[in-house]
Amino acid sequence: MSTARRPDVLVLAGRHDDGLRARIDAGQHPGVEYLALIDRYGPELFDFAALDGDGSGKVPEKVRSWLPASWRLAAASVRRHRGARTILAMGEDVGLPLALLHGLTPRHRRPVVAMVVHGSFLASRKFDLVCRLLRRRTDVRFLGLSQAIADQLIARGLRPDQVLDAGYGVDTTFFQPSPAGAEAGPPVVASAGTANRDYRSLVDAAADLDIIVKIAADSAWFPVQTDIHGAALPANTTARSYGDYASLRGLYDEATVVVVPLHEARHACGYAVIVEAMAMATPVVTTRVAGRSDFVVDGETGTYVEPGDVAGLRAAIEALIGDPAGAAEMGRRARAAIVARHSLERYVERLALAAGLHRPGDGEALSQTG
Repeated sequence: MSTARRPDVLVLAGRHDDGLRARIDAGQHPGVEYLALIDRYGPELFDFAALDGDGSGKVPEKVRSWLPASWRLAAASVRRHRGARTILAMGEDVGLPLALLHGLTPRHRRPVVAMVVHGSFLASRKFDLVCRLLRRRTDVRFLGLSQAIADQLIARGLRPDQVLDAGYGVDTTFFQPSPAGAEAGPPVVASAGTANRDYRSLVDAAADLDIIVKIAADSAWFPVQTDIHGAALPANTTARSYGDYASLRGLYDEATVVVVPLHEARHACGYAVIVEAMAMATPVVTTRVAGRSDFVVDGETGTYVEPGDVAGLRAAIEALIGDPAGAAEMGRRARAAIVARHSLERYVERLALAAGLHRPGDGEALSQTG
């Protein structure tokens, strides 16, 4: 009888960029969690490349025309990974189809399906039905990006032992403050991203302040227009693409304050910008939405304002730019908190522990819970 351990699989609801690792090694791009997981724990990467040609992702054309790519990827994984022990999906868009489809296989052959949850389905009433189908499954785990998302999953009917606050991670080596001090001139208030951004409130709050507002209005994940697209902006405000991560890092480093203004949302939004800016030791002002992150401790590692509160946002900006020493201390506390819990290394460890991934050569998984 073979004693070879059953493999682990990491499913990416996207397509791996073959040049990404070289850019990371060259210091041009921050490290990413799925490559860090592969390097440390060795799961097989399965992504949209599996749907190319005549491989295991082949689906009849009449089905291909209406079946979403995430479901096609999940179906291909079910066929290919029947012998897997653990499948870690990097988003619920492919994790939920994986869990539902594996539920059709014999129980003794099912892998553990663990999925990172951004909360993209939390506004859908259909998700309640999915919760009812999955809440009795001991082979399915939900890894929320924050406690707020984990709490919402439990409130929708999932068992508490199925749900974990896995948090978020950032490359704190790539995102770290430069030793150079701030240049003379008006304070810079920066912002970045496109998803769910309430830039109109930021523009209104800062319009007549003696500051420079710089908005990096682009995103690798949500290439959508913002609520100020095409609008006439005040003389102190610019909005443009910053092109790459090195330029974005420079913007965070230049800023006195980073503002992440959000419309109300249950799902994760603004997480990347908040944690990147905090890792740069730049104080952050953001909106207290239902799907908020766990990074900001109000008044200690950042500042919260309420959704749509222009006056509150203005007051928060003025308080920080009017107290440079206090702002700098908040930034130092913010970076310390990120390094302690939300570094890429810490995040990868939590994901692996929650999913039960093996280290190469280990006979047992890191976790046998669930």
